[in-house]
Amino acid sequence: MADCVFCAIAAGEVPAQVVLADEEAVAFLDARPLFKGHVLVLPRRHVETLPDLPEEQVGPLFTRVRLVSAVMPAALGAQGSFVALNNTVSQSVPHLHVHVVPRTRGDGLRGFFWPRQKYDSEAEAASYAQRIREALDQVRLSGAPARLRALLSLWQMSLGARFGCCGVSAPPGTVQDGGMRDTRTTADELRSAIERSGYYPGVVSDAVWSALGPEPVVSFVVHHDALFDPAMEVRRHMTVLVLTPTRLVYSHTDENPAEEPETRPQAETSTEAVRCERISSVAVTRVVPDPASYVPGVTTPGEVMLTVGWNVLAHVEIEPAHCGDENCEADHGYSGTITADDFSIRVSEAADGAEAVRQVLAFAEALAEATSHADR
Repeated sequence: MADCVFCAIAAGEVPAQVVLADEEAVAFLDARPLFKGHVLVLPRRHVETLPDLPEEQVGPLFTRVRLVSAVMPAALGAQGSFVALNNTVSQSVPHLHVHVVPRTRGDGLRGFFWPRQKYDSEAEAASYAQRIREALDQVRLSGAPARLRALLSLWQMSLGARFGCCGVSAPPGTVQDGGMRDTRTTADELRSAIERSGYYPGVVSDAVWSALGPEPVVSFVVHHDALFDPAMEVRRHMTVLVLTPTRLVYSHTDENPAEEPETRPQAETSTEAVRCERISSVAVTRVVPDPASYVPGVTTPGEVMLTVGWNVLAHVEIEPAHCGDENCEADHGYSGTITADDFSIRVSEAADGAEAVRQVLAFAEALAEATSHADR
């Protein structure tokens, strides 16, 4: 079709980072990926939607979709993939295309809210495409099932080698080496974690590093969440906790969608740096499924809530005092309670992945150790 950009890419008339091309289909990197390595797979023949695709082309197209999905984890170091397509609604280009997106647990992609990213450069995009092409070269469409099984086996072995200390290759709910993962890490890894979240990484990083200053990073937690507000607008939230040798740095970023068609969305970021000796409490709540099978030091909780208090803010609840006599009309003043307005973060294996749970536990352990040694 003359005015179709995807037809032009398939014909080689428009440049793209192509990872697969044959007589049936073309696959290339999405220019605005959900996560870097996001691939679009489409039939060479121009059809607008899946119902328009001739029956004899359904099998060949989805064979290639399956192939890209299978090699993506090994090629990009992901833990899985997400496959989807749109028909008419939310279909940005009216040429049938299937999204294949690399996924990791806790990457922040939830429901139907898909934040887009950009590649830092054409060279970076080319490197992602090259890694996927090299993985695809190991598998031929002829005899694909057997070859795919072999490739997936190699992928799982590589995951065990790369992530064994995090329990990825062990059965669910366990840590392979019998201990929690050590999150004492470098500033570069913190930057990578913020970037992987896909939530305005430049905004979040600048806010965090302005508070960190020259201090080294001892441990960190990056938590991305998306919620629906009462008006059913999706609002994303990013929380970053960083422990340095002397301070706890807390950063929170909220997204405010555009309220009017002519206005633009905004992001609001706040940071606070608290010296370790000012931290008054570190509370950890663990939710353990099937406690009868719990193995100390091995089983990972299904859910963890970390609460940190530093006595800066307090929540006051006041109500009229009463003597207990229902007929008494005297003024007894007021009674109330004052409770610390502590910070809390909650993660679960179901929503965020087992690795996120282990990371929060390890961060809590590092924070408790730092505060216990603080000079008071």
